[in-house]
Amino acid sequence: MSVELDSQKLIRMVAEMGSEILESALIWFELIEDDRQKRRTITNGEIDSQTITHLQQLAFAEIGDRVIRSGKAVVINNVLADPELAPLHQSNPRVESLVALPMSSVEGELMGILFAAHAKAFGFDPDDINLLEAFANQASIALENAKLLKHSLERERMEKELQIAREVQLRLLPQTTPAFPGVEIDTLTITAYEVGGDYYDFYMMNEDGFSVFIGDVSGKGTSAAFYMAETKGIIQSLAQMHQSPKEILLQANQILHRSLEKKSFISILAGRFEARANRFRFARAGHCPVVYFDSQKKQTRTLVPNGMAVGLTKSDLFEQTLEEYTLTLKPGDILALYTDGLSEARNKTGEEFGEQRLCDVIARHADLNVHDLKEKIIDEILQFLQNQNLHDDLTLILIKVSDTAGGKND
Repeated sequence: MSVELDSQKLIRMVAEMGSEILESALIWFELIEDDRQKRRTITNGEIDSQTITHLQQLAFAEIGDRVIRSGKAVVINNVLADPELAPLHQSNPRVESLVALPMSSVEGELMGILFAAHAKAFGFDPDDINLLEAFANQASIALENAKLLKHSLERERMEKELQIAREVQLRLLPQTTPAFPGVEIDTLTITAYEVGGDYYDFYMMNEDGFSVFIGDVSGKGTSAAFYMAETKGIIQSLAQMHQSPKEILLQANQILHRSLEKKSFISILAGRFEARANRFRFARAGHCPVVYFDSQKKQTRTLVPNGMAVGLTKSDLFEQTLEEYTLTLKPGDILALYTDGLSEARNKTGEEFGEQRLCDVIARHADLNVHDLKEKIIDEILQFLQNQNLHDDLTLILIKVSDTAGGKND
């Protein structure tokens, strides 16, 4: 019995053994559902539907409630002597005495109740009760094993599906860092869960420049990942039709506001690097600030133009608050675009990594190429986390104007 993982087979086994050894007329189970609010009656198929209906009536349910409250066996030696249970005997004359026993897991959690009925009054002596308790214990072990196996298989299936979803999502992100004359670019993305809502992308226009996008969908998990995939398709389409970062975000808001749930929104930063003018234009729809290292002043500062997140409203308020910012770049200048999973990464004490630490590490290592600079930032974050896991997705884009780039200065 303890190795049988099929609940129906287990019920048949207990019923057959009980009937043979105890001369019990009927044996059945009431299993407690996961929500703890319902009990499900399971039989071996030998009890007719009318009897099952009586099993589920209030008077019978009270017996199960007594078992649940006391955690002990309840014995009804004479069903006919109880006016509330007498109809049960009338529908099935084989039920004259009744026993109900708790079925508990190894940890003591009540999993169900085993019932046995006898065709005569006082049909169960103490030895019969002890044997039924042994049946109940073995049935509990088997049911718990079956439950654990089911959960294990479901978890394994879910993990495989999430792994596939993660692989699909990662393929939606740029597979290579774009190469553009006069500019160094590197990226980093880490999901806190199997799938996440962080998004970034590039759109190469021509030799005149490229567009860059970074976003963060509110929430976590699969729903955020679905919205991330939708956002990528919309932004890619809009980038082919509009050059202005502000206009791209305005159009994206009009489209996404209709499809996002009311509780969902997306922060997006859209930028455009114009090579001939060495100029970077960007608009920020509720996203994290841009960290800018000025190679001439040897200083790092955050750029925070106005803008509210996409999807919050389709009214004129979105357009009125959205600001486009223009920055003329010099050789050696660095831009860092990131999601709040970086700035809000917390250590053991709950302290956040913050924007200032990102600014400081960029300023200290601004002479490095973007790949080595990214490694320094990763080291700084890992050292700060002190082996704590990320609680949100983390994405970082580094853009550095190389020393060979032309263009005018501020």
